[in-house]
Amino acid sequence: MKKIDVILLKILVFSLILFVFSVIFSTEKRNSPKSLESSILNKKYATDIKKIEIEQMGDTEQAEIVTLTSYGKLWTVSDANQAIISRANEKSIHSFIETAVKIRKFYAISSKNTDFSGESNTDNFFMRVSFFVSDADAVSEIYFGHETALTDRIYLSSSVSPHIYETQNDFHQFLTTDVNYWSERAILPEIEQPVQLVFEDFTGSYSAKTVLDEKSEQFLSKIDALRSVRHGILFDGDFLERNENRAGAKRISRLTAFDGNGRIVQIDFFEHTTQSESGEEEKSCFYKKSVLPSQLDTQEIAFAFYSQNAVYELSLWTYGRICSIISP
Repeated sequence: MKKIDVILLKILVFSLILFVFSVIFSTEKRNSPKSLESSILNKKYATDIKKIEIEQMGDTEQAEIVTLTSYGKLWTVSDANQAIISRANEKSIHSFIETAVKIRKFYAISSKNTDFSGESNTDNFFMRVSFFVSDADAVSEIYFGHETALTDRIYLSSSVSPHIYETQNDFHQFLTTDVNYWSERAILPEIEQPVQLVFEDFTGSYSAKTVLDEKSEQFLSKIDALRSVRHGILFDGDFLERNENRAGAKRISRLTAFDGNGRIVQIDFFEHTTQSESGEEEKSCFYKKSVLPSQLDTQEIAFAFYSQNAVYELSLWTYGRICSIISP
């Protein structure tokens, strides 16, 4: 073979290899999802959010919605019918907002939300999250779909875009309509500068009335211990009224806490007696709280205190711990 022919053959082989690689990589590039960097909530709204709605989507008889509402520095959580309204855990809400404004990569999966796995919108997305800065239209409304286990990403779409994306799934802990998750778990978060505690026992098991103040021994340590107490699940505001004088719900004690700024918290504890299937009596404990705002509290915060109506469950062990903390 002539030298020129060898050179031409090498050029031909090299060109063929180059062509094959170019086809392969251009195909991979075309098939790889396009990405963009953005957030599900514009950072400029981060400190102005007044309400967050989280709705469980699907064919249900009653909408599963939880609403988080801001009253200045204080947030409340309520269910769909506002039968349960409780103080919310502000740390969880602020964490959710921080996650929402975080700049992240979004990978485009489809240009039409009806193309997503060939399913309908209801099947595609199981949760709707809306952020409001007023009672007007939402500034952001996001639909969340299923998680992709292999990539730890979640499908999502916006109400203002037909595209479907997937992104890092650091939202999963916030995608719940459970009021128990969003509720503040501490039983006494309203008292910031305690000056007095009054505990009244109506059963005769403890001292009829115990008064503790700043001059009492270990007063601050007792306050800290009370602040560490957590309640159980929440019930609607009519729970006790439905059961009082029927299934054995009766008030057993009252705790009144006074704040140095003039705020007063009153907690009424109830014992609830029911019968098991075997006929044995089973006892449980609940409490209901009312807060009298101070003159320093804003109208917003005062309204938030007055609107709360939840009934909180306590274990009998936890109630016993409260009594032992207060007892002199």
